[in-house]
Parts: sequence; C-alpha cells; structure tokens
Amino acid sequence: MSDPSPATETRQRSPGAWLQTFVRTTTFRLAALQAVLLSFFTVCLLAFLYYSTAHEPKLLTQRELSEEMGKLRDFHAEGGLEQLNFELIQRAIARGRFYYYLADASGLKVTGDFDTSPAPEPAPGTVAHFSFSYRLVGPEGPSNRRGEGLVTRFDDKSLLVVGIDVDERVRVIDRVTGSIWIAGGLGIILTLAGAYFFSLQTARRVDQFSRTADAVVNGKLSERIPLSGTGDEFDRLGLRMNRMLERIERLVQAQRYAGDALAHDLRSPLSRLRNRLVELEADAENSNVQEAVEAARSEADSLLKVFQAILRLAKLEAGAGGTFVLTDISDLATSVAELFEPSCETAEQIFIVEVQPNLNAKADRELLAQALSNLVDNAIKYTPTGGTITLGAQRLRSGEVELWVSDSGPGIPSTQRQRARERFVRLEGSRSMPGHGLGLALVSAVADLHGGRFDLSDAKPAAESPGLRAAIILPPGETLSRTSAKS
Repeated sequence: MSDPSPATETRQRSPGAWLQTFVRTTTFRLAALQAVLLSFFTVCLLAFLYYSTAHEPKLLTQRELSEEMGKLRDFHAEGGLEQLNFELIQRAIARGRFYYYLADASGLKVTGDFDTSPAPEPAPGTVAHFSFSYRLVGPEGPSNRRGEGLVTRFDDKSLLVVGIDVDERVRVIDRVTGSIWIAGGLGIILTLAGAYFFSLQTARRVDQFSRTADAVVNGKLSERIPLSGTGDEFDRLGLRMNRMLERIERLVQAQRYAGDALAHDLRSPLSRLRNRLVELEADAENSNVQEAVEAARSEADSLLKVFQAILRLAKLEAGAGGTFVLTDISDLATSVAELFEPSCETAEQIFIVEVQPNLNAKADRELLAQALSNLVDNAIKYTPTGGTITLGAQRLRSGEVELWVSDSGPGIPSTQRQRARERFVRLEGSRSMPGHGLGLALVSAVADLHGGRFDLSDAKPAAESPGLRAAIILPPGETLSRTSAKS
C-alpha cells in the first residue's frame, strides 16, 4: 500500500504563522471592520448617555449657582453688607436648596450655615468655583455630604460663599459612570470576541475548501468538500463544487483509462512485431534486407519507449508510485555525471561537475536519477560542438536541495518555458532533434511528486546564446515526516 507523496503531506504550521495567515483573511478583515464600527457606535451611545445623565445635570448645577451668586452680588452692590445680610437671613428662613456663609472685612462670621468658610481664599473681586465636604445631622443621624459652591470677595473685603448639596447627583453620576465603563468595556470585548469567533468559523470553512483543492491538485481526485448540513451558503457552494469535482474525476479517469488502454493495447503487438523483426534479422542473408529489418526494429524500440514513458508519466501525474527514503543526492548526481561523461566526450562537449558533498533528502532515487538523466540528455542534444554542459547539486539558503543542469545551447524563450513542460510539445527549434516531447514533462512530474518544483531559466542571460538552466528543487528533508512512502 502506498502512502501519500511528499507533495500531499500536511506540514505543521507554527502558531505565529497560522495567526499571520488568519489575520490576512478577508473574513477576519470584514469581521474586524464590523467590530470597529460597532465599538464606535457603542462609544458614541455611552458618551451620549453620560452627557445626558451626568454632564448635563452638572452644568445645570453650575448655572444655578451662578444665577444665585449674581443675585446676591447685586444686593451687595445696592445696599452693601447690611442689605446682603438681610437677604441671606430671608433665604435661611425660607430654607431653599442653597447654603450660605457671609464674613465681614475682618473675617468674622456675619451669618450663614457654616461655622467657618468651606472655600479657599479667592482673589479680590473674583468668583471662584470649589467643591467641599460637610457633615449633616439629619433624622437618620449624622452623614458626610458633598457639595459645590462659588466664593467671592467684595471690594469692602467681605466674603460670600454660596453652596449647594450635590451628594445625590454625584452618587448617581458615579453609578452611571461606573456602569458606562463596565458596559463599554464588556461591549468592546464581546464585539471583538464575536468578530474573532465569527471570522474563525468562516476561515475554517474556507480552509476546508483550500485543503480539498490542494488534495485535488496533488492528484487525490476523490477528495470532496465536507458539508456541515446547515444548508448555508458554504454548504450550497460546497455541494456545487463537489458535483464539479465528481465530473472532473470522471473525465480524468476516462482519459487516463483510455490512454492506458491504448498504450497497453499497442505495446503488446509492437512487442510481438519487434520480436518477429529480430527473428527475420537473424534469418535474413541479404544485407539490404537486414538493414531494413534493423531500421524497423529500431522504430519499434522507439515506439515501445514512448509508450513506457506515457504509462510512467500517467502514474506520476496521478501521484502514484515512488519509494521515498533518505537518499544521498551527492552520490546520485555523481553517478549520473559518470554515466553521461563519455557521451559528452564523444560529442566533443566540455562537461563540468559541481556537486556539493553530503547532500541528503527524502526522495525516490530511481525517479530522480531518471529525471536528472533526461535533463543531461537534453543538454547534450542541444549544445553545439565545443559547448559546455554543467551538472550541479547544492543546498540553498532555504534548506532546499537543488539539482541543476546548464548548457550553452540556444535555450528556451521565457514565453515558451511553461509550454515546454507539457506532453508531446516540441518547440520549433527542436523538431529536427530525436525525441517525442516527454522528457521535460516527466521531469516536472517527478519534481511535483517529491513536493518540489522544476524551474527553467537562462544559463547566461546576457549572452547571445543564453543556454538553458534546468533545476529540480527538493524541499528540505526535515519537513517530511516519513521514511518510506511505500510499504
């Protein structure tokens, strides 16, 4: 039984990386925007409540104090200290809301509700606001109360204090202010928490879509999007996506079965034809007949290789096959280099090997050797006599292992590199060369199977003949969690 390939393995993400990804999601941003707007509305509402229940009564109290102080200052201006004293006595008899204290120029109390002045000493001719505490003896016993007042010193040095009890108002304001702070804090916390859990739930549903899509991309066409059963928009979308995936799976399987059946059906008669040609070649006495039979056998061998490549490529693209173990990449690259060095010498090409030692990765050695051999074989075909071919292996700063082959041939234009990876595609400049357009497609499939990538670039970008640099980049070995992909 085969395990999933490295390309389909789930790699563990750190909490920090997961949080960064989560914060960048559209659902989180929309939820955060909603939370900010709701929090702003809550703050505005609480500010209005505070103004209407606490700030406005305070302004009313200060206005009442100012009006009362203004009246008493007018009395003092009309009749001096005597007239002001008379008015204060009348107010004391009526027992209104205000408390008074009047002292003469020497500081002695003339009349009022306090034994001494509760206010700080004001500047002459000014009116100052102050807060104070006093002790009130009532039917329920003595109690400490809070008040606010205005104090002024007239030109004759006499002192007038007007106060009002605000204890009940302050208690109400304290309760309202405390409630506002608690309600505001809880409202903001609940809003943010709701936004977080809402976006988290949405992100989880979207992540299910993403995981299913990744599995399908990696060859697991049987994967389907899980449905919650609530019938919400995600379930409706998931249902349609699953129907689409079922249709795609049926089409791909039909295509795969047709290709496999065709390859199998043609391989058997071609094999029999080749065997018969070998027999004819051995029995033929005429040299012309032998040459014709040998050419026919060579064509049959070529067709058999094509069908074998098609079958293997189909398995690779389906994510099947491969035994992934810890592989000495340095030794693999050196072995391939030794295999092709005589071919380069025959073609009068310069062959350079640049392999770093002690390179290891989880890989299928046979598949990787076949892919690397395809790259070297292509380089030999398209590099002119006297040209240079380089085979290298190195570890990148990211920890990935790179196997690469570069040449000094004509290269592939950047606009055609993606097309060059497709099956049976032969670019205009390569039609005169032997081959069937399957080499780079197989290399790309092997790289995908290993969870890596296949890159094509110019070997010498500034040169007239830029050449081609083809690289297979394997993921770091520590990211793979298994020792074998096949039991």
